[in-house]
Amino acid sequence: DTVSYGRIFKADKQTRIASVGIGYADGVPRALSNRLIVKINNKKYHQIGRICMDQLMIEINDENPIAIGDEVILIDPNESKDLTLEDWAKLTNTITDEIICQFTTRLKRIEI
Repeated sequence: DTVSYGRIFKADKQTRIASVGIGYADGVPRALSNRLIVKINNKKYHQIGRICMDQLMIEINDENPIAIGDEVILIDPNESKDLTLEDWAKLTNTITDEIICQFTTRLKRIEI
């Protein structure tokens, strides 16, 4: 079984996959495909396949319960590794300002 545009992820074992409703049309760089890490219920998961226009897929092969509606964290400034704008910038060979500028109006903004 394969996942995503171009079928670039091919499962070599029984695999559970979750679809997350955010993609490159929202500002998640396609260059992060197969390199993005997300956090759900305080556990990190790897994104698999190409990041699509409106969704991305993550592999959830573990015993941790994940349910529809659980919050998926892509960027967490309190993390020291994997979930920061600096990590995204390094992985995509750019600067954090460019990453921020790519976020579209499709994303809900909360001003503090």
